[in-house]
Amino acid sequence: MRWPRLQSLKKEKAPEKDVYLADIQARKDKARQRWLALTYIFLAGLILIAAAWVILRSPLFRVREVRLEGLAEVEDADALSFLHSQALRGFASNLFGLNHMWGWPAQITAADLEIMPGIKTVEIEKEYWRRRITARFREREGYGIWCFMRAEPAHCIWFDAEGVILEKSVFVEGNLLRRVADYAQEPKRIHARVLPPELLANLFSVLRVVAEAKVSVREVRLEDLTLEEVRVATYAAPDLYFSLRFPADNALAVIDSLQAGESQNGKSFGELEYIDFRVENRAYYK
Repeated sequence: MRWPRLQSLKKEKAPEKDVYLADIQARKDKARQRWLALTYIFLAGLILIAAAWVILRSPLFRVREVRLEGLAEVEDADALSFLHSQALRGFASNLFGLNHMWGWPAQITAADLEIMPGIKTVEIEKEYWRRRITARFREREGYGIWCFMRAEPAHCIWFDAEGVILEKSVFVEGNLLRRVADYAQEPKRIHARVLPPELLANLFSVLRVVAEAKVSVREVRLEDLTLEEVRVATYAAPDLYFSLRFPADNALAVIDSLQAGESQNGKSFGELEYIDFRVENRAYYK
């Protein structure tokens, strides 16, 4: 009766050996996975270090040339200093530096150009294969002179075709330059607009009409901005009154006809006292 019992005890010990072998294999697998993971981490670290060296230290991204295009009035040194100041404001420049292609800004916004009133737009092009930065400038062009007459002495500035104040100007008189005498507003800062866009467009139409009519202008006067009106004082010709609430283009035909001597009750154009265009599609003269 004892033999079967011994035989049964031997059969019960066999699974313990299998469990022991499986545990050893599991530990070997974990060790292998650990070494593989460490190897991958090490290789990834090497790749990151190599990539960092290529990006930060190698000549591959080093700026070889900075080209400025489109400058006429603004000095190259001032434009380059402006670009540097904009680049240094960004995180990329602080990380890579101005000698790195990535250290230069990708674009210059209108807000950035507040400190450069003579520049309208700047486009930045990065040519990586040439390691060259090209900045294409578009300068603002002076359209006329605006004089704030409430200042003492009068504060005159250049303004462009969008009404943006560019820089100070001397006080001028005569017909060679467009000039507006503003008795309604206090002087404004550089890069501000002389008038709201809707009024400015109509003022420009007044200046075009006067120029095309070849009227000898003594002064274009903005006396009260709340009235939204402008008066053009002339030499040896009637004064002209315009509204800034609508364009003045239709006034040109009226002025031409009056200059030709039509319907003036025997008076010549120079003998008229004024012509009033402040009512849309109407003209009154005396």
